[in-house]
Amino acid sequence: MTYTIIKEFTMWSANSLKRKVEKNLNEKNKDGYEVVTEGL
Repeated sequence: MTYTIIKEFTMWSANSLKRKVEKNLNEKNKDGYEVVTEGL
């Protein structure tokens, strides 16, 4: 099994970061990736 770690950063705002992450997750999902999250 292969994992990909995606790291996002923004200096502008939490909303900007949220939009970037949502866009990236949606693109990966369309490409067939399974999105797995783990709570802290």
